[in-house]
Amino acid sequence: MDIIKELFMGNIAPDIAIGQNEEYKKASNVFNNLATAFRQTHNEKTTEKLCELLEAYTNMTDIENTETFKVGFTLGVRLMCACFFND
Repeated sequence: MDIIKELFMGNIAPDIAIGQNEEYKKASNVFNNLATAFRQTHNEKTTEKLCELLEAYTNMTDIENTETFKVGFTLGVRLMCACFFND
């Protein structure tokens, strides 16, 4: 099966690989432990504000990651075109 069809069918999911990365698992555990400790030592209003801040940061990061992927993908295609159709 070709890569375009695999991608369309949902058989290629690079985001799934992130959860299998050992470094990511360690970072995730640190984050979860810190979040639990924060909730236990701060009141609900402060915790809610921190959650709002983290959500805003996550949204920014999602946009940055998407834009970086698009630029990188475009650059990769341009490099391939330069290799195959070098003038």
